[in-house]
Amino acid sequence: MDEGRTLSEKMSGRLKKPGDAGGKRVLSGRFLKAPAASGRIKSIELPELPPGMVCITGKDSPGKTRFAGVPVPLFTGKIILWEGQPILAAAGLNTTEVDEWISRVKMEIAPPEGNAEPLVSEKLIEKGSTVEAFSKAFQVIEERIEIPQTPPSSAAQTVVCVKDGANYTIHAASSWPGSIRQNVAAALKTDKKNIHVRTYPVSPGSNKELWFPTVTACQAALLSNRAKKSVRINSTAPGYPGGDFHIRGAIDAEGRITALEIIFTLFCGAVFPLEEEFFERVLLGLFSIYPCRNYSILGRISHEASPPSTFGPGAGFELGFLAGELFASRVAELSLSPPGGWHRESFPVPGQAFGPGIVLPKDFPMKDMLNTALNLSDFERKSASFEQTRLSRHHLDSEPEFYRGIGLSCGWFGNGFLSSPKDLGSAFLTLTLDKDGELTIEMPSLNHGGPLERAWSNMTGEILGIEDKSINFTNRKIKVNQEAGPSLLGRNVSIYTKLLELAGNDLLKRRFRDPLPISVNRSRRRSGNRSWNPNLLEGSPFENISWGVGIVEIAVSTVTMEVIPTQIWLVIDGGKLLMPDFAKSAVEISVEQTLRWCHTGNEQKEATLVDIQFYNNGNKRISKDVSTLPWLMIPAAYLQAVRQASGVMISRIPVTPEQLRTGGMAK
Repeated sequence: MDEGRTLSEKMSGRLKKPGDAGGKRVLSGRFLKAPAASGRIKSIELPELPPGMVCITGKDSPGKTRFAGVPVPLFTGKIILWEGQPILAAAGLNTTEVDEWISRVKMEIAPPEGNAEPLVSEKLIEKGSTVEAFSKAFQVIEERIEIPQTPPSSAAQTVVCVKDGANYTIHAASSWPGSIRQNVAAALKTDKKNIHVRTYPVSPGSNKELWFPTVTACQAALLSNRAKKSVRINSTAPGYPGGDFHIRGAIDAEGRITALEIIFTLFCGAVFPLEEEFFERVLLGLFSIYPCRNYSILGRISHEASPPSTFGPGAGFELGFLAGELFASRVAELSLSPPGGWHRESFPVPGQAFGPGIVLPKDFPMKDMLNTALNLSDFERKSASFEQTRLSRHHLDSEPEFYRGIGLSCGWFGNGFLSSPKDLGSAFLTLTLDKDGELTIEMPSLNHGGPLERAWSNMTGEILGIEDKSINFTNRKIKVNQEAGPSLLGRNVSIYTKLLELAGNDLLKRRFRDPLPISVNRSRRRSGNRSWNPNLLEGSPFENISWGVGIVEIAVSTVTMEVIPTQIWLVIDGGKLLMPDFAKSAVEISVEQTLRWCHTGNEQKEATLVDIQFYNNGNKRISKDVSTLPWLMIPAAYLQAVRQASGVMISRIPVTPEQLRTGGMAK
């Protein structure tokens, strides 16, 4: 049964993380990196290589690597694109010896000619008559927010290439194994059947494993090919883009948003695969849920001489929603309406599109979810009380130890991709029931043994009346020409769950009329979102939509100016929950990570209380992503609460005590 498997595949069941692969004789790969952010390499002089050590440069890559249609350089050419860009890689058994050899490499680098300016592209999106709407506006409200780029991860990302004859097995934590296989084969100019990928769990609440492991895998494979041995590389994952947003809104006498004028710039690294996908998600996030048919938006992408960028946790939504919901809260405040009431009255009604023109689902749940969140948190009473304190604090006889604030934010998350590069691939699986009653589920490698796989096993077992122990997952029979798209942005939860349910029900019908073994195939190819018009921002852009309401209560110390989140309430619609406990845990992890993104300061002595409610209207529903929503709801609610508690119009995250001091926090 194992005759067609490589040695690495036979041992893979014992491995817990990528670094465990390869054994003791695996070589360690190290990089010589560009010492400056720009310049031209005039010459490189390499020392003689010691026995057992190998070295490669960009000239040693026979093929080209592309990610979602974007060329991604493995090494520096003559022109340096960013500081830290790999110039060459060397590998050997002794890391110290490899580093010492790299330190003796001599380079001559000419400075860039003139001042290197960021490469900026821009796009103008307009609809309706913003000029007329602003001329008739009851009031015009503005909002600004600055979100800096996050630096590269401090934790090392390990990729191992195990060479076994003509076969190469890549061990990596990746949400897109198909891309690794495709690009490693291209880099080596070899048949894809010789490339195998063993995936490991990715970081929860993160999309940093989208494209970066592919680059490291190609570098490790090239070293392995040169050395004829297995190679391990530890590298630093890229950071997330930042943005600068300025929003002006025309508001009528009833507090409705009638027009928007928005100018924003996204700050990215020198390379940013799938930047169009990211840009469009930022756009949609700016509108949040509230209908607006008149708008003028000028969006820019600035590529700087810094390390490449990868998707943030919401693939752009986390930036757009922070700006959009912060603006919405400002409108609610200046409209002199209770915040909860303003949100409720501003939601779209049946038959009306939401945002710029997105089709509203028939089971739109947000009003019920908002009411639940308001009641759980006692939001309206607390907000009124904290606001009264803010307005009258100058008249207090003594200063309290803390001032408090509370904020509200709504959000939605689009499951799946907007853009349609061919290499995003399709989703596919095969169910085979054999004569012994064993069920084999053949699907792309998605982290075998994980919680989602166990949930799929339970679901399929219930459909077919089969015990979990009789259900096995495999990816060994996947055809060479089949490459699945990435298992992120809710694709693995929503699409594969639906395919598995369809295939299971089909198999259930056939098992009583067809002889065993029986195989059932199901696939879903990208349609290019024909119902979505990216120019008009109208239609149905995503496979499914997850919904959420978030409320954050904080306290600001009048002594240290530290912000302490005291309690968070989240009401989330994730459809049918396959794993309720795991879903709650995933949301809690996202909450913790989101709070670290929102503020800096000393570690809290007490944990923030988090109340998570999953919405269920009793109808049969599709499973959807839940872990991304905290990134879209918490930041805006957090900043609202900080502004209320401090009396300072904070317009930048993360929030620091210094910002409150220099902003003149009202005493």
